[in-house]
Formats: sequence, C-alpha cells, structure tokens
Amino acid sequence: MLVPLILEFYISLAERVPGVLGLLDMKFVGLKNIFVLLTDETYIKSLVNTFIFLFADLGIKMPLALATALAFNRKFVGKRLALALLVIPWALPEIPYYLAMRFIYNLDFGLLPYILSCLGFESPDFLGDPNIAIYSVIAAHVLKSLPFWTLVFLAALQSIPVDLYDASKVDGAGIWDTFRHVTIPMIKNVIIVNYTLSFVWMMGEFNSVWILTRGGPNYASNIISTYAYTKAFLLLELNLGTACFVIIIPLLVLIITLVLRGGLLKLGGTA
Repeated sequence: MLVPLILEFYISLAERVPGVLGLLDMKFVGLKNIFVLLTDETYIKSLVNTFIFLFADLGIKMPLALATALAFNRKFVGKRLALALLVIPWALPEIPYYLAMRFIYNLDFGLLPYILSCLGFESPDFLGDPNIAIYSVIAAHVLKSLPFWTLVFLAALQSIPVDLYDASKVDGAGIWDTFRHVTIPMIKNVIIVNYTLSFVWMMGEFNSVWILTRGGPNYASNIISTYAYTKAFLLLELNLGTACFVIIIPLLVLIITLVLRGGLLKLGGTA
C-alpha cells in the first residue's frame, strides 16, 4: 500500500516530458498540477459533488441501517424471509446491480417512472436531469450498501446483554430512554467504526456514478474518482488524475485522526 501511495505523490508533483514514457523520467513541477486543478471549475464541481455524495449518503444510510437493525433485533413473523430479502441488493455483484438500477431509472421504459405514472405523477428524468442525477445515484448506493451496515449493527445489538434491558424496564425507563442510555452507549464504538470506514470507502466510490451516469449530464454527478479516471485514463493526463486525490488526502488523515484521537474510539486501550 505504501509504494503506490508514494508513487501517487511523485506523479502528482511531476509532469510528463514529451516523447518520454518512463515514470521516473518525469519533470518535477511542484504544486503546479494542484493549482491547475484548483482553478478548474469541473474539478471544483466534482469536489463539491463528492462531499454532497458523502454526507447525504452517510446521513441517510447509517441512521436507516441502525433503525432497520433495531427492527430485526425483535421477534416477528417472517423475520428470516425479510432478512433474506434485505440482503439481496448487497449480495448482488455491483455491476449487474447498477445496470439494473439504470434500467429501473430509465425515463422511457423504467419501472420507477412507470409506477409514478400509474400513481398520476409526472416522472422526472432521474439520471438525465442535472438537478437530481447525483441524488438518484446516492439513492441507488444507499440501497446497495444498506444491508451490510444493517447486519453490522444487528450483530452489535445482539451482543448487548439482555439483563441491561431488563434492569432498565425495572427502573421504569421507556423505549426512548432505553435507546439513549443503554443501546447507544453499548454500540458507540461500532457506530464510530462504521462511520469511519464508510467515510474512507466513500471517498473512493466509483462504480455507482460511472455505471449510472458517467458523471453526467454535463458533469452534474461527477465526483473525484470519476473525474480522476477521466483525466488519467481517457484524456491521458496521468499527473492531473493522481493530483485529484493528493489534494484530499490531508483532509482524510485529519478527519480519521480526530475520530481516533478524540476519545470516542479506543484501540488497544489508548485513545
């Protein structure tokens, strides 16, 4: 992992010499590539979209996953079947799943526009409207990843001793008080780990956007990974493509450090 990271920094701070193909023969240009990106409106738009994608996805996915896990932590008729159905989107390979979602969103023959028309609503162009394309991708990604985080939360909930819930009932605690003072403290570390892992993984999200919209229309749903891919492999501007991620690495390190050092998560007995 260290070698590609060092190579990425090297390429992002260099420039290809015309007629030379070797990576080690590049010309060092310092922060030139970074300044070029920071003056590129498309890159800035991609950066903004990345954080919209990140915070909207986390803000919907994690609370919904926790609520779903709480529901599955209770006994009800058909629980096994419901759990099996819940896992299906996550169990599907990513490419077939997003291809299916692209079909569902299709304005001409998609399932979702058809349902809306049957209900008397005019369907928007989910993937073709610049104002909602990124949110359509977010919805598809949330549905895909929700089962995984639900299962993680469910495992954490099932590890809580039943005696704690019994004691809270004896003390007269209601559902909300039990959730605040028993459930949340007992799974606090799992919540933090889930948010941290999801944050890091989401910064490199690619498949959902590329398969559904390819960053369009008119770069409206472009994120850092799709922008970098286009620069590096389609336009063959490898230096700018790698510099896209170098710019956000300090932010990633800062956020992860704050989480791990903030006294919320303890690893090996130390904050």
